[in-house]
Amino acid sequence: KEAAGLYRRAYTVSPFWLDTLYRSAVCMVKMGFTGQAVDIFTELLGSDPNFFNRILVDTELDRGRAHVLSAMWEKWGEAEYKVKELKENVEKLQSEIVQRFEEDHEFFAPAEEQLSRMKRLGERSNYVAYLDLIAGVELFREKLSKQVGRDVKRMQKKTEFFVERLKEIQKEAAWFPFPKLLRDFNRDFNYCVEKMNWIMHQHIKGADNFRMARRYLIEIEERLYALQGRLVTLRIVRDSTLFALMLGRAFIWLEVFGLGLALVGIPAILYFTRGLENIWILDIIRDKQWEFQKGLVLILSIVSLVLAALKSAMTFEKRKRELFEREDQKA
Repeated sequence: KEAAGLYRRAYTVSPFWLDTLYRSAVCMVKMGFTGQAVDIFTELLGSDPNFFNRILVDTELDRGRAHVLSAMWEKWGEAEYKVKELKENVEKLQSEIVQRFEEDHEFFAPAEEQLSRMKRLGERSNYVAYLDLIAGVELFREKLSKQVGRDVKRMQKKTEFFVERLKEIQKEAAWFPFPKLLRDFNRDFNYCVEKMNWIMHQHIKGADNFRMARRYLIEIEERLYALQGRLVTLRIVRDSTLFALMLGRAFIWLEVFGLGLALVGIPAILYFTRGLENIWILDIIRDKQWEFQKGLVLILSIVSLVLAALKSAMTFEKRKRELFEREDQKA
């Protein structure tokens, strides 16, 4: 009795020293107060399940062993029943990990190791191992849920980013003047659109959809990279075509204007200078009017081409931007 009081006093002074509480319960058993001792043992098991094994082999509990073991049997039965269910859950979790994650995923190897450890714990007939398994499965489920949540958020953000990239690619490709040449481009583009629609409209937290969504995102990223590469060529062809059209339009107007001036100007010059003699340039025009006109047309064509090229080069970016902005407003 005196020892039990001293142990209690020591526990009050140092509440984290659980051995003092255990020794006081042993004293209770020796004095015949087994019921009070069982209450203390139950409290101890909540703090440290290793005391269960200690209770089983402690020879100082002989006086009340039958009563103590009977009380411990209830704890053992509860843990054993839970473990039987959890063994199946561990098998399912292992299948889910393989089904959900690829082997190179950051969560795969630690999860496999942790589940293998829990599987070994379930094969032991030991109260401490049982409680470790129960706590371990609960903790693992929490970690798995958090990992899946993080991955789903990453996939959703990645999908949103890919959607924006795809819109930019579509906007650029829409200006390509030869749509029949875009067969491979359209195939990859349509594949990306189809898979991103699937990801956005599926419940991707499920194991099958989760892994499928991850795989699709990898493929989409690869195809978007290929589309970006093809887009460089499309831009070159598109800009070259637009520049050529602007150049041709400017050249035609300048050429028509120049030819008009030549057709009107040369006869006018000859008419108003018909009284002038011994001027070599006028003599050349009068003697070789047709050859002079052909040479003048050639010179005008070259000058018109040069001026058209300069004008197109100076106004190309501005004109292209205006066209794109106009189409965006219509869209």
